[in-house]
Amino acid sequence: MGKTVNYQFKVLYVFLMFGVLCGHIGIVERYMPWIEIFSFYGFGIQLFLFISGYFYSSKYDSTPVSFLLKKIKTILIPYILWNLFYIVVELILKAAGFKFAGNFSAKTFISIFTRSPVSHFNSPSWFLMPFFIAEIFCSFERFLLSKVNNFAKEVLLLLFNFGIGMLSIHIAMQSYGAGGYYEGNYLQILRAAFMVPWFSFGYFYKTYLEKHDTLASTWYYLIVVLAAILYIFVNRNASSYFVVVMGGYENVVLPVITSFIGIALYLRLARDLTPVLGHVKVVNAIADNTFSIMTHHCFGYFIFSGIFILIAKLLPFLPEPDMEQFFSDSSYYYMPRLKGFPLLYIIFAFAFSIYLQKLVNYIKGCINKK
Repeated sequence: MGKTVNYQFKVLYVFLMFGVLCGHIGIVERYMPWIEIFSFYGFGIQLFLFISGYFYSSKYDSTPVSFLLKKIKTILIPYILWNLFYIVVELILKAAGFKFAGNFSAKTFISIFTRSPVSHFNSPSWFLMPFFIAEIFCSFERFLLSKVNNFAKEVLLLLFNFGIGMLSIHIAMQSYGAGGYYEGNYLQILRAAFMVPWFSFGYFYKTYLEKHDTLASTWYYLIVVLAAILYIFVNRNASSYFVVVMGGYENVVLPVITSFIGIALYLRLARDLTPVLGHVKVVNAIADNTFSIMTHHCFGYFIFSGIFILIAKLLPFLPEPDMEQFFSDSSYYYMPRLKGFPLLYIIFAFAFSIYLQKLVNYIKGCINKK
């Protein structure tokens, strides 16, 4: 029998990718207007972990080393290689006169494991290391209790892991700097600890809750929206939490609440839109290339910006680009005041990331044939 495809979660991945790409070009509020109620930055990373936990297979409960080797192959090694690739890219750009590029050393390379990627171009892949740590932690945690298979074990694991996640927030809050984010030496560990409960919750949902998730959508959305409005009434705003710097937290409870609300909304939206979007080729292409999109879309933005800067130089009716900023700021994107123009960036970044992965797959295929 062929592998069953979960199209609901493919649609869910597309929601996530669109939110990330909008956020990284500064237009999330424009194209996700419900952000004022459901802040994407309040649950985006948690939803990634939820999806990963949902697809976790219990066969690894007794073979955590197999799970570790799988994740080394699919996450850790590609993460290291793409960091090396973008270091080379920036060195080339530095030679071409780009002032922001090429400031690397052995110490900065080590930071890809302890903090974040050293290149802006793949900076959104910062989450891969703590993601890797969180998954491996949960796998070995489950191995220690693999002889016990019952509902009570899963509840205890879930509660324990939420305790770990809330503890990570508490520790981060004790070391906030003037900017309102964590400035200690354990950033990567705290990120991973924050992610752990959402991986567990994804597995728990699939195993015990999904079969009971049958409430009619009208009532479901009403409850979720009322919960969000109540949250905003109590908290005065829709909170944004930046896991990348472990900042923005007011206390250890509110991030959990806003995460549940956001996951609940997007999970049902994906289910309801699956009959319409589930079999669309573009949707499946995006869902099947999330690693590549997360890693490469900022470089895609940079390339697209460069292309339009060249076009602007040829077409006098377009606004003059700021060349000084383009050569000194890796996040400068040429943005003429044309309605919907930012969407062109997003479309290009999706296409660039997907076709780059196709190129990588082709190269790997050629190597394997030899």
